[in-house]
Amino acid sequence: MMLPACSTTAPKQINVSSTCPAVTRCDLPATAPRTNAELAASMIENRAALARCAAQVDAIANAKGQP
Repeated sequence: MMLPACSTTAPKQINVSSTCPAVTRCDLPATAPRTNAELAASMIENRAALARCAAQVDAIANAKGQP
């Protein structure tokens, strides 16, 4: 009986890339709010931009194997 993890063939070679993913500069959108509604909208845009930047930092840390 042959176990599923056992094989008589040689294992396939796996290519592993050790480069970091491509990143872009983390820029916050420029704003000049004149009303409370514009201020609230710019805060939402800034939070989204910071979340995208944090995702890039996390991707780089994961690529480097850092916790």
